[in-house]
Amino acid sequence: MDKLIKLLLTAFDNNFSLYLKSHNYHWTVAGENFKQDHAFLNDIYSDLQDAIDDYAEQLRRIGAFPKGNFKAITGNSQIEDTQEEVTCSRTMYLNLLADFDILVTNLQDAFDAATEVREYGLQNFLAERIDEHRKQQWMLTASVVDEADYVVPGTT
Repeated sequence: MDKLIKLLLTAFDNNFSLYLKSHNYHWTVAGENFKQDHAFLNDIYSDLQDAIDDYAEQLRRIGAFPKGNFKAITGNSQIEDTQEEVTCSRTMYLNLLADFDILVTNLQDAFDAATEVREYGLQNFLAERIDEHRKQQWMLTASVVDEADYVVPGTT
């Protein structure tokens, strides 16, 4: 159970960090497709924001407490904060793609750990989050590649 708790705490912190990054991108995006990019980033950060409480409740259910301060969250997160000012949606999308890879890998590891301890409800939650993030990866990928170069995420 300790392994599962550690992985789920990291997933909470990764999700929170990615939420904050994508919300910042929503605020700062600029360019000729501003309205579309702004709305797309809103969809991404809203999903991540909505999941924060779900992660916390899953953690409490298995006997753990998520940290509620930025220093602890960022100290445990695998998602790096944006160090430079970014306004280009293509750069934002590429950064988010890399971050979603980290989050999905973390969630897959947590799913495997939940399987080991027969936490079936938690498995369902994690599977739903993985599925949602794979959808977001697909949309981000489709937004940054030329049609001829498109490869479905997770198939290579």
